[in-house]
Amino acid sequence: MLRSFEPLERQSCLLLKYGPHGGGHGHPDKLAVSIYAGGEPVCPDLGTPGYGIELNRTWYRQTLSHNTIVVDGRSQPPAAGASMAFAGDAGGFGVVDAKVDFDGDPYRDVTIRRVILWAEGYCVDVVLVRCHRERQIDWALRSSGKLVRTTGLSAVAAPPLEGDGYEHVAAPRAWNAGGPASLHWRLERAAFGLHLPDEGNSTIIRGQVPGNPASATSDLVIRRRRAAETVYLAVLELAPGAVLGVASRPCGEPRCRGIEVTGRDRTERWHFCAPDATSAGAQGDLQVNRYSMGE
Repeated sequence: MLRSFEPLERQSCLLLKYGPHGGGHGHPDKLAVSIYAGGEPVCPDLGTPGYGIELNRTWYRQTLSHNTIVVDGRSQPPAAGASMAFAGDAGGFGVVDAKVDFDGDPYRDVTIRRVILWAEGYCVDVVLVRCHRERQIDWALRSSGKLVRTTGLSAVAAPPLEGDGYEHVAAPRAWNAGGPASLHWRLERAAFGLHLPDEGNSTIIRGQVPGNPASATSDLVIRRRRAAETVYLAVLELAPGAVLGVASRPCGEPRCRGIEVTGRDRTERWHFCAPDATSAGAQGDLQVNRYSMGE
C-alpha cells in the first residue's frame, strides 16, 4: 500500500494485491488495485455483499468485478503472485511492483506485471501482459461517483461483451482515442481522473455494474486490445487539479515509452523501457526514469 501524508480523512492511498490464493474465500483478483482519493473510496474492492445471493457467484467472485486484467473474458485461475519491489519515502515518491505467472488454464503461460509509481497528487500505472499467442486483453477499472467529463474520445459501436461476469455490464458505450484521452469522476468530497496518454490501439468501453450493496451501481471502464504482448499505461489523478495534462512523448526505441505529466507548478517526464521479450516471464528489469521540472 502506498499513501499520501494528509490526515486520514483526506488521505489518498492505493493497495496492490498480489499474494497467495485465498482458498475457499479467495477471489480471482491477482494484481487488482484498490484506490482512495481525498479520503473517499474511488476504486474500492467490492468484497462480498452476502453469500446467499446469485450475484455473489456470477459477479463478485469473477475477475471482471476487480480492478485488474482479464484475458479472453475468463476469470483468473488460482495463482500466487510475487513482490518485485516496494519503496516509499517522505519525498512524495513511492513504488510498488508485483507480478504473477499463471500455470493453470485458461491463463496458462500468461504473465502479468503491474508497477505503480506514486507521485504528488497522482500515480502512474504500468501493466505489462505477455501471452504465448494473440488474445483479448481487458484492463478493467471500476470507479465510484459521477462521470462529469471526458476528453479525446470518439464514439464507436460497442463490441460484444461475452465472458465471466460480462453479462452484468449494463448500457455499454464504446470509444476510440486517436491520442491522449481522459475521464473524470466527481464524488461527494473528492475527484478522480483517469488519464490515458495514448490509446490508439484500444477500444474503451464504459458501462454500469453492481456495487456494494448490490442495489448500488458504479462505472466500469474496460480498455480492450488483441495482442500477444501489450503494455497499458495510465495516470490516475488523486487530487483535484493535481494533473492538468498528460501526453505521450516519443522515445525512439521500440520497447520504450514516454509520458509527460503537467501540473499547476511542475512538469514531470517519465521514461519506461520494458523488459526484452527474451526475459523469461517478464522478469527482467523495467527501467524507469523520472525528470521533474518546476518549483
